[in-house]
Amino acid sequence: MTLGEVSNLNTLFFKTLFKINQEKTRIFLLLVVSYIESPLSYSKQGTFNNL
Repeated sequence: MTLGEVSNLNTLFFKTLFKINQEKTRIFLLLVVSYIESPLSYSKQGTFNNL
């Protein structure tokens, strides 16, 4: 394999890794947002305040 082929493989690898990480980050952010919003929605309903 030539050096050019290796660098092409590397960029492809990192692009794929970046895409996977983007998906994971998006899912993680969604989880964090829903986790933060759930106690807020509880407190709006008044059930959270009664605990």
